[in-house]
Amino acid sequence: MADDNDNLDDDDTSGPATVTLTRAQIRSMERDAKSAREAIAEANSLRLQLAVTQAGLDITDPKIAFFAKHYDGETTVEAVKAAAATLGFVTAAESDDEGDDGVDPNLTDARDRLASGALPDNGKAPEKPVRETAITQAREFVKNGGTQEDGMAFAFNQIVGAAAKGDKSVIIPSIGQSA
Repeated sequence: MADDNDNLDDDDTSGPATVTLTRAQIRSMERDAKSAREAIAEANSLRLQLAVTQAGLDITDPKIAFFAKHYDGETTVEAVKAAAATLGFVTAAESDDEGDDGVDPNLTDARDRLASGALPDNGKAPEKPVRETAITQAREFVKNGGTQEDGMAFAFNQIVGAAAKGDKSVIIPSIGQSA
């Protein structure tokens, strides 16, 4: 069965000039319109929350939540960042964490110093990688009377914990790949 609205033409003047609806039909249309307005408002709110989050702003911060609640501009990441900085909810440095090329110049300087053999900013030599330290500690544990299984479990837990924190030095290359 075709929808009654499929063949509607606004220019068609051959039909009746008025439409008669029952009060129940009007109430139904009003409920549908209200539901549609609420769905649009919710979608706009979620779009703004997504833009705020993608802009790197912490929506759980009361200042940022206040900003998001009252912001009525564009919901693009760039527009949200700019508005938050302009209105003083974040500093320009917070809204633009990295340089134009996406590289933090402070980290680049630190990498260059370390690559040339300089000590880190804290003045201490870099620690041994987690994988080597965990295996050394596991061997010491076994040497001091612990079981090999417990020593390996300790080493495994240390390595997995470091990997979970994002330490890529603990990842063992696949067979056939170079380290």
